[in-house]
Amino acid sequence: MFNVKRILPIILLITFLISQFSICLAQEKPLGKITSSKDVIEKYFKNNTALDSIEGIWTYDMSGHSFEVAIIKNTFNIYPTWDYVAIITDKNTKLGGSKGEVKILLKKTASPHAFKGSYFLEWFTGLGTDTEQVSTTFIGLDNNLYEFSLPINMNLTGLEKHHLLRIYPEAK
Repeated sequence: MFNVKRILPIILLITFLISQFSICLAQEKPLGKITSSKDVIEKYFKNNTALDSIEGIWTYDMSGHSFEVAIIKNTFNIYPTWDYVAIITDKNTKLGGSKGEVKILLKKTASPHAFKGSYFLEWFTGLGTDTEQVSTTFIGLDNNLYEFSLPINMNLTGLEKHHLLRIYPEAK
């Protein structure tokens, strides 16, 4: 007969390691290593004159943490049903992915100022972190400001509004 007290910690450890491994595999870096938004400007924006209105470098704050993302056309072999990917270029927190990883996915709608979105939301748990892909809608308040809502807790109850503010390039 086996001892449950000995096997349970091993099962929990294996479960935790598998979940962390699968999260690591899911984090795509379409532009490779990114150290700042200057890298994305050099790699993508500098010679690209045919930008869509949503493309650019954007910043937003969430629960005291700030993020900067580059929204670019999804011309990569990742998330093929999405039109745009938002790649992390800077942040002031250990949570929420690393530079170069996809943070937000966007899909065009019939409205030129509204996008169906998917946000990779990271929660801190007692065993580490857990990443969930959460659906949301991005509504353009003007060419330089988009509003979106995300759950305020792991139970996905209650929503909190957030704003994407364009910092590059200047909108026409």
